[in-house]
Amino acid sequence: MKKRGIRVWGLLLAATCLLAGWPGCVTPFNPPPTNQNPQDLVVEGFINVNGPTTIKLSLTRSLQDSFGIVPVTNAQVSVEDINGTLYPLYEQGSGYYTLGTLNGTTDSLRLNIITPDGNQYQSDFQAPVPATPIDSISWNLVHGNLQIYANTHGPDGVIGYYLWQYEETWQFHTYYRAYFLYQNGQIVPLPPGTDIYTCWKTDSSSGILLGSSSGLSKNVVGQAPLVTIPDHAQQLSMLYSILVHQFSLSSQAFQFWTNLRANSQNLGTIFDPLPFTGHGNLVCVTHPEQQVIGYVSVGSEVDQRIFISNAEMPMDWNQPPGCPLVVVPGDSLSYFFGPSLDPITQDGIFNYYGSIPPCVDCTAIGTKVKPSFWP
Repeated sequence: MKKRGIRVWGLLLAATCLLAGWPGCVTPFNPPPTNQNPQDLVVEGFINVNGPTTIKLSLTRSLQDSFGIVPVTNAQVSVEDINGTLYPLYEQGSGYYTLGTLNGTTDSLRLNIITPDGNQYQSDFQAPVPATPIDSISWNLVHGNLQIYANTHGPDGVIGYYLWQYEETWQFHTYYRAYFLYQNGQIVPLPPGTDIYTCWKTDSSSGILLGSSSGLSKNVVGQAPLVTIPDHAQQLSMLYSILVHQFSLSSQAFQFWTNLRANSQNLGTIFDPLPFTGHGNLVCVTHPEQQVIGYVSVGSEVDQRIFISNAEMPMDWNQPPGCPLVVVPGDSLSYFFGPSLDPITQDGIFNYYGSIPPCVDCTAIGTKVKPSFWP
């Protein structure tokens, strides 16, 4: 199961460290040793009433530690409905907990968490926010770059609040096609049937992507920007796909993510607006004074996937990506080939051509495993 999240742990941590007045978040700072080790719980995820629910638990870290994600394992996590029925989530490792389905319930729900130290956390009860379909995922070229958008609309007379995530996958090929490998200090022919020319690569959204029909005459959000692919980028060298996930939010959840996004964009100077608290809709029941970071919404996720091919790009899209072509003398193979260069083909009898690994071997940056959804 792919573990997907909004990936805003770093943004949440940044907001928290500014709130706490941690100078190390803005300028280098070495605090005196202390026995205090503040570790606030970070909760990421969304209670999905019509599909899988994934919750990620982690801890913030003190200044004495290097910044990074500290997953919370062996926790008891459950979704509770207004009647007290509990739906347990099952641990998947690395701080992730999942639940299969809630069968489209319309009951108000909340998240319960008991961490290994015995602390109990809860979100507030929320009614599921009705899902709004994605009308389309569109794209166009803006100043040579490929811009991808989300388009949606909801019932008239209400304001729509939306959050998007995405996974992008692309099939690509290296700039050079290799006919040799460098193994155990020797140049050997590429074995028959071995392909290091074509691979796939996947990445996911890391920012906070929001949209709203607030202030508009109709509940329509058009051309909401999701991702920009730079001119001549490898993503469009062959075939590209993006799977967009849309979440309808309450106004309170939308305000939380709006504040967090603004806060993350304004880090770095003392003249920026004061950071918001980072508090969401979770509390620590056992220690109410303890901060909990995150906002757990309730609703449905809607998805849409599109494909974009290189044939739809300008003819000059696949320009050389800065891959050097190096002539390697036959008596200097061990000096050039290895971690820094990979062989491509022979130049005459004694010499070889080589280049840096990502330009020769697609597995240096991608995988040979074809995605199940690939045409």
